[in-house]
Amino acid sequence: MTECSTADKPINGCVSIRNQLASYVESLSQEDDSCWTGVSCIPSVFTGFEGHFPGNPILPAFCQFQLTTILAERILGFPVFLQDVSRSRFVRPILPDRKLDLSLHLSESSAMYSGSLRLTADGEECSEIKFKMIPLNPSCEATTTSEHSA
Repeated sequence: MTECSTADKPINGCVSIRNQLASYVESLSQEDDSCWTGVSCIPSVFTGFEGHFPGNPILPAFCQFQLTTILAERILGFPVFLQDVSRSRFVRPILPDRKLDLSLHLSESSAMYSGSLRLTADGEECSEIKFKMIPLNPSCEATTTSEHSA
């Protein structure tokens, strides 16, 4: 098992799950025009682990969908709405304190973004999410992702 490289402390209970997840993304870098890779380590103190499942915590699908949105927003530089998940595949549970390798593919077409997020731990695929997103604010015009930097 690969553990987090930094000591993690509990986060104030009033901070949202989304903000907590965002704080656990350790890196995100662009590999090519439509692919970004990153690293995350979600500690056992993460609020999302509390109810899924007591005594044997795993990262809920909801949190993985939130992570997808968080990464896309960092890349695009504006808020997006996860409009559609066309496929989600959960192969292995994501356990607390594991180093996660993130691979996000994102492309733009007609003011909509589509792509996939793949999460792996210890070189083994944990999950893959295929999605479509739209800008949350209609005034945000879609541009090609190659014009954005992570």
